[in-house]
Amino acid sequence: MNIPIKSSCLLIVLPLILYSCFTPRHVDHWVETHYTPIPSPKIKTKDKEYISITPVITQKETPYSKTIKGKDKLIPAFFYWKWKKDRICTLDRSIPVSNFTTSVLGYATTKGLREKLKGDKLELTIEQFPNVFSAKDEGWMVYVILWYIGKESVYIEPENKDLVVSYRILKDGGEVKKGSIILVDRNNAVSGKLFQSTEKMTWKYLDAYDNNIKTMGKQFVDQLLTELDN
Repeated sequence: MNIPIKSSCLLIVLPLILYSCFTPRHVDHWVETHYTPIPSPKIKTKDKEYISITPVITQKETPYSKTIKGKDKLIPAFFYWKWKKDRICTLDRSIPVSNFTTSVLGYATTKGLREKLKGDKLELTIEQFPNVFSAKDEGWMVYVILWYIGKESVYIEPENKDLVVSYRILKDGGEVKKGSIILVDRNNAVSGKLFQSTEKMTWKYLDAYDNNIKTMGKQFVDQLLTELDN
């Protein structure tokens, strides 16, 4: 996108503004605003009687997210600017675990998983889940007198880590069946649109991320039911 400007002072100030308004603190604030309050799994008493879901990954709990700087590059010159910023955000594990748990329990009820177990207990352990994304800002500008031409790309890119869940079927306290199910992370990158704030772009990605985790919960139940039939 080419944007003309009329003041030579802005030729220097504008890139500095763009480069400084995309900090880890900004990303964490956008995540917190989106998830306040942190979602908690909806677990009914009858669900607790036959199924348990626990994340095995030990992760230091953080409020909503922890964002750090990636590799930043800035090339300032009199007639040319180029920059690349990377902010790596790790969501608190309670966010994906809550969405996955709620999805699994709700869908399991509609698919008759409890009846399928016939009194047996089901233990699920979330071995791995996707909860990292990178917020990126890349661009360049070439100045010509009081005008400039340039391009800026602001986007969010997921880490794309598969969801891995192991399961155990227990009967009278003894293990009768176990296995592991791997689900491919299908989160996609989200790019900013013209006149769209970076905050709203982040929310759009997080909405899609939440829906993806919920979809993976349903896919897990379907695959588990298939394995129980074998």
